[in-house]
Amino acid sequence: MPKQYRQQITRPFLEPLVVKFRKRIAQWAHESGATRKLLDAEREKGTVPWKIVRYERVLHPETEPLPLIGRDYVTPETLREHCKYFANECTVVPVAELIDRFKNGRVPQDRSVALTFDGGWIEHFSAVAPILEEFSLPATFFLPTAFIGTSNIYWHDKILYGFLFLRAKGESFPLFNSLPEHAQRELLAISGGSNEISLERALLILDLLRLLPPQERLRFFIEFGELLERHEGLPIIRAHLSWEEAQELSRRGFELGSLTHSHRLLSESSLTELTADLKFSFESLRANGLTSSTALAIPESVLPLEAAEHLETLGFRFVLGVEGRIAIAPSGVRRIPRVSLSQENAATQHLLDCRLWNYQLFGYRIA
Repeated sequence: MPKQYRQQITRPFLEPLVVKFRKRIAQWAHESGATRKLLDAEREKGTVPWKIVRYERVLHPETEPLPLIGRDYVTPETLREHCKYFANECTVVPVAELIDRFKNGRVPQDRSVALTFDGGWIEHFSAVAPILEEFSLPATFFLPTAFIGTSNIYWHDKILYGFLFLRAKGESFPLFNSLPEHAQRELLAISGGSNEISLERALLILDLLRLLPPQERLRFFIEFGELLERHEGLPIIRAHLSWEEAQELSRRGFELGSLTHSHRLLSESSLTELTADLKFSFESLRANGLTSSTALAIPESVLPLEAAEHLETLGFRFVLGVEGRIAIAPSGVRRIPRVSLSQENAATQHLLDCRLWNYQLFGYRIA
């Protein structure tokens, strides 16, 4: 059984104790000044502390038809606490300002933080923008343009939503001919070999699908789609912004950018597919009267070397990834990591402080 999956099913038993311990340590680190000392040490080395942070969903999970876990979201209340921290403890700047400093070889301001929101989710307009405006904070919203103004959802969300839908229809867990034999055995072993549809089984299927090549994954999508069609398909939900809402965000002073068109991993795209995908994305933004950020956001932590070289020929110099370290490709394209914030790793201001500045205790990250 994959390690990631074992963690998923054991987390509920350990989470209360682990979260309580982390909160206590984070509170001590903040109140004792340990995180400030960490930043002072960085300054003594000549390093100016700055970060680009990344959010995805901002909502109460019980109101969402799609199943969410703690690393997928923050609540509006948590985001408001984060914004208080940013307003009081940091210099919040637009991504464009940071990029401009990088281009001109200038050092960012001390404790500069740029806020980014990935996914173009519907609550970015209804919940996030008002909170940002309450604290007069700039932010950049990166849009997967193929999903804006549509009822389409990401493939992994569609799989989870589909399984919950089938369970509600009284279906038992199906065997999939498109999955490898070892996967079938692991799926059958869960829940004592019963035939029930469970979230645990659905999560394991997601882990397995992520490991498959795109063509093999497509075979599963076709088989799963045929199963859903027996019940006339999934009910329609609108999870992403409309173009009118995106335009209103722009009018209210927020920056918009591309999270590619199809939200497909660069590591799974040919150079021809990558070129077409980005062309569609920027044409969609322009067709709706929107100017894009000079930075491109990608839904992964690694920027493949071949893709980096190709992006340089398309005019991109800066790519915002997910976590990791700053990486500069031979072509000169710079991948800038972002700190992902969620209810799981930054539920309080103290945890946010530790997460943001990478505070560690005995070599282990607190958040």
